[in-house]
Amino acid sequence: MSIYLEFDDENEGDQIASSSGWGDVLRWSDTLPDGEYGEILHLMHHGWSDNPELLETELKNACEKYPPPGHDIHATMYGLIYAIEHRGDDVSVVKVTNGMGESDE
Repeated sequence: MSIYLEFDDENEGDQIASSSGWGDVLRWSDTLPDGEYGEILHLMHHGWSDNPELLETELKNACEKYPPPGHDIHATMYGLIYAIEHRGDDVSVVKVTNGMGESDE
């Protein structure tokens, strides 16, 4: 299964990682100091952020101060940063999803 990044109410986002790769990113994010990267942790654990500007800043700072280990995590994080940097001025929500969408039932 894949993990996708979506903005606002997009129905189809861009693939950013495999499920296992995203698990590696989550484990890395859990090593970040408490209280410094709240928006990253909110995205990682709740699947969304309503402050893309702060999220972008925190991602850049965290990757600089605590470089992601391994090529795959590094590539995923910098791909995430790139996508958020190029999100568009009117985007107010960043979401991470498995691409399955909501149930119609």
